[in-house]
Amino acid sequence: MKQPNVVFIISDDTKHKWLSSYQGKPECQPLPELRVPTPNIDRIASRGTRFDNAFCASATCQPSRYSYLTGRYAGSNPHPRFLSRYPRTRPASVEFNVYLNEDIPSQGFLFGQAGYRTGFAGKWHASTLGPEDRLPEIDPDEKPDAPGMDQKLRAHQQVLSENIKRTAGYDYAEGIVWCNNSPEPLKALDTHHIEWSIQKALDFLDTCSGDRPFVLHYASTCVHGPSALAAFEKDPRFTLGGKVDTVCDALPPRTGIVERLQKAGCKVNHQTASALWLDDQIGAILNKLEAMGVIDNTILVFCTDHGVEPGKTTCYERGINVPCFIAAPGMKKGHISRMMVQNIDMLPTLLDLCGITHKLALDGTSLAPILRGEERELHNDLFFEYGYFRAVRTPEFKYITLRYPEHVVDKMKRKDPDAAPNQTDRFQGNAQVALSYYKDFFAPEQLFDLRNDPYEDHNLADDPAYATTLRDMQTRLDRYLDAQPHPYPRQVPAFMRTQEYLDFVKTRVDAGTGMISWWHLSALKEVL
Repeated sequence: MKQPNVVFIISDDTKHKWLSSYQGKPECQPLPELRVPTPNIDRIASRGTRFDNAFCASATCQPSRYSYLTGRYAGSNPHPRFLSRYPRTRPASVEFNVYLNEDIPSQGFLFGQAGYRTGFAGKWHASTLGPEDRLPEIDPDEKPDAPGMDQKLRAHQQVLSENIKRTAGYDYAEGIVWCNNSPEPLKALDTHHIEWSIQKALDFLDTCSGDRPFVLHYASTCVHGPSALAAFEKDPRFTLGGKVDTVCDALPPRTGIVERLQKAGCKVNHQTASALWLDDQIGAILNKLEAMGVIDNTILVFCTDHGVEPGKTTCYERGINVPCFIAAPGMKKGHISRMMVQNIDMLPTLLDLCGITHKLALDGTSLAPILRGEERELHNDLFFEYGYFRAVRTPEFKYITLRYPEHVVDKMKRKDPDAAPNQTDRFQGNAQVALSYYKDFFAPEQLFDLRNDPYEDHNLADDPAYATTLRDMQTRLDRYLDAQPHPYPRQVPAFMRTQEYLDFVKTRVDAGTGMISWWHLSALKEVL
């Protein structure tokens, strides 16, 4: 039997309730006007399994993508840049600071070594530029149609492409958004470039012939900002790779998305517009696979990197619970699974389904039994990490710890204004939203009964009735911490039990969210 192809599609900042494909999931019932028709995600669901309890191990872009691509927890990252800041002798704050390189086995390298043709298009956010990556000088205030700008932008893309090929092993890397949409290289191009990136993904498929299986990794910038509605007003011919003569016609026109939402009875906002645009992208790829005659021998994955505020950058459910669909030849169709799975499971699953053997010590496990229709837990519990948060989850309970290392505690004692802006070593807008929302954010011990408190509003860690459960969850977490390469304090630092500590972190909460330009309280209704 021929080895299957793989199409791995990942979105950004996506919630279940924006996708009609998750109709029936209990927490998706409120606000039906936010549920967007997603017929193309439904096409994947009808061919395979919808996972209702899929999770990312670290709830933000960079570490989550690292785990998807390597099958490893982000805190085990061996990249020299990460280790220079967090040597193996000290606790690590896991955040936007883990990277791939040529010494780290990941999706592109492993499938390439197994004879697959490998391609990437879209948002990367998984490696860092080195001294050999010499970007052309571009004034960010220049206009996209300035003389010579096309040449500069093409040169800029070429550097990014070579970096991804070198650090992640892909044969093809085009249509690249390096991290989040940003003012670099040009402020005028700080928008979504969906037609351009999806065309590059389709171009890769055009290079794939039947004599060799392929892997396509397509990463959409939806549903992350900037505003999709603002993007609809932009000229899609101006891209991060220069001006193109024609715009991809495999997608419905972006200018018709608002009208389609209105006809479907959906509220029109950034989230709903992005979700519909995302589904269109998935449809373009599925249609291409059908036209090539290979869809029946292709593993299809749609997932997202993490949830959204107020859970993003935390270990709370709203940040770690993510949409996930996997369809594979010969597996059960139309299956809905409530079993706990995690993004560290993605790489071992794909390697297993493709018959690729390896001797890697991966943190995840193959989900093939669930894809065959077996409803049994492959994990007794799951481990999470972000900043100095560490957590463990069972189907019934969640236990979260916050342990600041000694050098951070010393700063707090001195009332250093730069100490502990949140649960990490630096200010992050997402974390500021979270600490303003979760009243026990700074509590060193947090225990939640997920069956009766799914939104983690009631901390039971100090409730004597849950003392046995607390000890069990502590033991479970210790088992994971023992296996991690960095130490992590097991005991609560004495300072974190004092009124002085409570007064210190109260200043962080009292700062509010007014300084975060992209956030406003009314947005809570859209994301909760």
